[in-house]
Amino acid sequence: MNTFGRIAFCGGISEYNGGLEEDKSTGPKNYKMILMRRLKVQGYICVDHLAAYPEALGELIPALTAGTIKIKEDFREVGIEYYVETVNELYCGGNKGKLAIKLCD
Repeated sequence: MNTFGRIAFCGGISEYNGGLEEDKSTGPKNYKMILMRRLKVQGYICVDHLAAYPEALGELIPALTAGTIKIKEDFREVGIEYYVETVNELYCGGNKGKLAIKLCD
C-alpha cells in the first residue's frame, strides 16, 4: 500500500458462522503498517450505496461486454440432496467466484 492509501473492507462471508478454523488469524497480519503508512481502512456495505446503482451499471455493463472486467463464476450441478452442502461452501471459502447451483435429477 502507498502512504495514505485507502482500503475498502467488504465481504467476509466465510466468517459469518465460524467457518474458519479457530487457530487461524482472520484480521490484518501487520497493524504496524496501517499506522506507519497512515492508511484508511473503511467498511463497505453495498446497500449503503443503492442510489448509485444505476450509475454503476452504466459503467460496469460496458466494461463487462468489452472484456475489461472479468467475473469469476463457480457453477455446480448437484442433486437436491447436496444443495445444503453446496450452499455451505459459501461460508467456508470452498467456492471460487460467484456460486451458482443448477439442480439436476
